[in-house]
Amino acid sequence: MISVRAQIGWSTHGHSAVDVNIYSSGGPGTEALRGNVENTDVGAFLREYLRVDVDAVTKELNEKMVQSVVPDAVREESDHWMAHEAMEYRRAGIVREAA
Repeated sequence: MISVRAQIGWSTHGHSAVDVNIYSSGGPGTEALRGNVENTDVGAFLREYLRVDVDAVTKELNEKMVQSVVPDAVREESDHWMAHEAMEYRRAGIVREAA
């Protein structure tokens, strides 16, 4: 779904297990990303380095998504995945009856 929405094509539809290089122009604290770093550690580093409250951002985005694209009947259930599904159906132009 994300690939369709972002209009991204992939060279593979699975994981290739190939290392991916990340480059930096430097700055304080960037030495934490030297050498071989696990992908989840990159996310943790960026969260801390950029001082991003991921939980607050996620909550705000979910609230905006539910308010803007989800029909009232689905919104009342406030289920994240139902909201996601409703949004994708709407983007695809498929009309669904509310449960």
